[in-house]
Amino acid sequence: KSGKHKKPTSAQREVREKLKALNSYLLTIADVIDAGFKKRDKKHTAINAALRYNYDHAFIVNEEQVEINYPAIVYSIGIVEPPESPVLSSSNGKIHISWYDMPQSMYCQYGDLGTVLLVNTKTKNDIGYRSICKRGDLQVSINVSFSVGSEYYCFMNFDAPDGKTQGKSI
Repeated sequence: KSGKHKKPTSAQREVREKLKALNSYLLTIADVIDAGFKKRDKKHTAINAALRYNYDHAFIVNEEQVEINYPAIVYSIGIVEPPESPVLSSSNGKIHISWYDMPQSMYCQYGDLGTVLLVNTKTKNDIGYRSICKRGDLQVSINVSFSVGSEYYCFMNFDAPDGKTQGKSI
């Protein structure tokens, strides 16, 4: 009968679970998503644009559950050059990120502003540091309270100083 709803298929349930998981995660980093995807799609919110962009590569699916594939998530896209050969290290409660100098160009200026996103996959705590450094600094150090037994991911991108153009997060 037309008034009855069929139970969703397993494929439909998986899609719903993926959308729910990815949307929940993206909402926790909404401040960096808003900046990174604000110009991507005029018809949709930045969160919806990021959801559409990341959906095809954002998951690890096993028999029991769907998990976010954190290293595959992109929180910012654009034409500003990313950091060149970034190196990540930690010591004394700080994370240190350094990158190589690059010749200046239209999309690579010493004044470009760096954003760093740290993701703790155990606690699901995400910390975004917008405009924390300039490309010309060639390094940044961030005080972090590490959780024992946690796995962290670190992402970074540069935006033009005027905020009109963004770069892809790596």
